[in-house]
Amino acid sequence: FPVTIDPWESFLSGYLLRILLRKKIPIQLSVHADIASNKWRKLNFRNYLRFLLSFVPLKLASQIRVVNKFQSEGIERIFGIQSAKLITVPVPILNLNKVTARHQQKHITLGFVGRTHKDRGLEIFIELVTKLEKFREDFKIVIIGDGPESVNFLTNLETILPKVRINYYGKLDEKNLKRKWKDVSVLVSTAPIESYGRVIREALVAGVPVWATNSNGIQELISKDVRKAIKILDLTKNGRELSMELDSLIHTKVPVNFRKNFITENSNYSKLLADSWVDLIKKCI
Repeated sequence: FPVTIDPWESFLSGYLLRILLRKKIPIQLSVHADIASNKWRKLNFRNYLRFLLSFVPLKLASQIRVVNKFQSEGIERIFGIQSAKLITVPVPILNLNKVTARHQQKHITLGFVGRTHKDRGLEIFIELVTKLEKFREDFKIVIIGDGPESVNFLTNLETILPKVRINYYGKLDEKNLKRKWKDVSVLVSTAPIESYGRVIREALVAGVPVWATNSNGIQELISKDVRKAIKILDLTKNGRELSMELDSLIHTKVPVNFRKNFITENSNYSKLLADSWVDLIKKCI
């Protein structure tokens, strides 16, 4: 049976196991991070080190599983990997059909969902809120998630907005997160690097439009029929321009067929992954 591992921490142990057993056990590398992106490797020293270490496992792996076509193209180009060695299987989102659809809301609510970590673009979110607040005061904020920067993030936001306009829920379990989408008008995704964007997809399934920094994950979605419900966040624009974009997003409806089609598509990802293992075994026999 194939060993499915990541390109870094698990690769060495998996490769040593194959040597010790003296068997031709196929190794499938599962790459979720956008390791070929220049932005990703410049994000911090840890990412840069991982980028350098990735060359060897990518060459030695029997197969490489990525989560979107842009990621695959980048790995081909930057690491010199042949396309035949790469397969694209996105990460399945569990219980996607249980996501609660957005309701018509009295208040405008910007949602930040994810880890409160510096690498998630917290300063971008703060700058956006600052620019909007100078022009309008009719919106609230919902923050779902926790992390090492939670206290600083909230403190900075409270210097811009009154506390009554900030709702912090911390980390929610899957069931409660799916229920919270009905309270979000627009999801703001500020991560500078996003190879897939599970939260973005879950928001769109809930009928919540997305305002996001540009990334491969976003570009893949823009190429689909849901592009009208997504806007690229551009902070070179002034408060008035950003306010107009927010109004446009609030009045945008995510196409109903996107929810239906993506739930069906998502339900097939586990099978696609299992099929890739079977194909890999056949190639290595």
